[in-house]
Amino acid sequence: MRRKFWGIASVVAAVIVALVLVGCGEKGLSLHKKAEIPELGLSFNLPRGWKVDKHNSRLCYRGNSTGIVIDEPLEGRDFEDAVDEISHDFRGQVISKDPLSVGGYAAFRVEVDHPDKGSRLMALFIEKGDRLIEVSFVVPEADYQKYKGPIMEALDSVKVE
Repeated sequence: MRRKFWGIASVVAAVIVALVLVGCGEKGLSLHKKAEIPELGLSFNLPRGWKVDKHNSRLCYRGNSTGIVIDEPLEGRDFEDAVDEISHDFRGQVISKDPLSVGGYAAFRVEVDHPDKGSRLMALFIEKGDRLIEVSFVVPEADYQKYKGPIMEALDSVKVE
């Protein structure tokens, strides 16, 4: 009798969990915290374990690694030229630069090595109107392999309205 009860209880519990998950939809399944910058119409999932700064929603961090959202006017500059200029700041060496579209806007995903600083930059640059939006993460070279996947997932989750 006891075994039968626990068998039925297990099935009922599994059905309830399944119904709750289905009822919650995608948001119920997400384990990521979200960063939202309403003035830019921008949001993205933070890499697991990262936190948004209490005082500035455009900053996030984990240990010695940081993320930031910056926007600036293009002021007549060509978008790709501006991306190249920013990517080469501080003697950065571009590892990869991939064109893509985010929410219908032209964009580039860029990976930059800064050997003098012992760090890597992974960034998404978006051309929105006459503005350049940069979502970037800088990690120490020693943490690069550990954070690369989660950061790329965060960059892939960027949404722009």
